[in-house]
Amino acid sequence: MPSITICTFLTLTNGFKLFDQNLALTAGRPFLMAADGSTVKTTEMLALNIYSSFYSNVTNRGVGQAKAVLFFILVVVISLVQLRATRSKEVQQ
Repeated sequence: MPSITICTFLTLTNGFKLFDQNLALTAGRPFLMAADGSTVKTTEMLALNIYSSFYSNVTNRGVGQAKAVLFFILVVVISLVQLRATRSKEVQQ
């Protein structure tokens, strides 16, 4: 069970942090056109969205930073919940 706990933890946290594959393969494209004429990046994941919002406009860097802080808190909370759930099933020797 300890190896399952570690593997699940690493898979979960790395799944949230996917950035380079998403940027290299699609860069958030293809787009979907919304009803109001705006574009929706259908393959853009959260890490790429944070990067795009931070570097797209110099005046809106605070929005990208706020997204990054909330993303960090989200990953920490989910990781701690997952660790607590799987650690309770481990057998102490």
